Amino acid sequence: MIHSDLRVKNLNKSFDNKLKACNNITFEINKGELLTLLGPSGCGKTTTLRCIAGLEFPDSGQICIGDKEITNLPANKRNIGMVFQNWALWPHMTVKENIMFGLHLKNIPKKDAERRVKEVLKIVNLLGYEDRYPRTLSGGQKQRVALSRTLAIWPSILLLDEPLSNLDAKLRNETRVELLSIQKSLKITTLYVTHDQTEALSISDKIAVMNNGEIIQMGKPKEIYYKPATKFIASFIGETNIMKAKVLDNSKSGNFIDVELAGGIYKIPKELLPKEIKDEYIYLSLHAEDIVIGNITGNSVITFNGKLEHEVFEGNRIRYMVTLKNDKENNTLNVIAPSRKEMKALIGSIIKLSVELENISFFNISDK
Repeated sequence: MIHSDLRVKNLNKSFDNKLKACNNITFEINKGELLTLLGPSGCGKTTTLRCIAGLEFPDSGQICIGDKEITNLPANKRNIGMVFQNWALWPHMTVKENIMFGLHLKNIPKKDAERRVKEVLKIVNLLGYEDRYPRTLSGGQKQRVALSRTLAIWPSILLLDEPLSNLDAKLRNETRVELLSIQKSLKITTLYVTHDQTEALSISDKIAVMNNGEIIQMGKPKEIYYKPATKFIASFIGETNIMKAKVLDNSKSGNFIDVELAGGIYKIPKELLPKEIKDEYIYLSLHAEDIVIGNITGNSVITFNGKLEHEVFEGNRIRYMVTLKNDKENNTLNVIAPSRKEMKALIGSIIKLSVELENISFFNISDK
């Protein structure tokens, strides 16, 4: 029995027989879910999307919608809707004509096509804009027209290729909320591509983090954020401090391992560490917002002393840059706190920082 709406299995794609853009990509999306492919430029996320859309053909692997394989079908036979980064609206056509274009290609009767235009414009809150031209619309309105054109053909799967990247920050946030509301109300299975971590965390049911043509980790947004599988993911998701600690005791007995970090020696529970410590050193990842200025009571806490170097007001939060004392690695920690809890310490003064062990992620140096 098929439970997933979109299945991609062992997808491989190379260019010029050298550059492997997709390396054994495998994932599934259930009916009505939104899965985001997240990663830096050149990681293979857009190539994966284009293979699903039929704009590229994989070297090997399988793509299925429900129980139907579409791997080698031409794009116009897949019933997939795609919204591009640049909107791709016809400048000489009105909003209505742009939306009708795809319906004409599918030979939808004019009366039915006009009814669909009204339906999708109502969904995206653009009723009354039918006779306007793209040049008279804002960026957010253009994006909603592009989405309307795609929704009008009632696609089985919706593909979104960095659809908000051309919008300014405020409009991007607003359009993101609208887009998610539409996706959930229609219960349309969606694959979203972005390099914006905030975007991915805020709209996704699941996230697949990609790098060098591979999916490194896939899971729910909170799992990706709080339990990153590798140092790369930890440094890519959120505002994170990466530190290096020396392993002093790697014995198999006992429940703790001693590590040296920033001039101090700490006992770290084995359950928090990698199952197998492979090197003399390990990496630690500390989210900037998890570092507390001052003391935290309890035994499972690491504390540092550092010099306050900079303080930056960012509206609802303040960013502090603190250089640690007695630290061979010369780490400067990025610390974020709510602006209404502004610290009174002066620039150049010595302050104490604390972080709970359960908020720290640990990785082997030699892992990807």
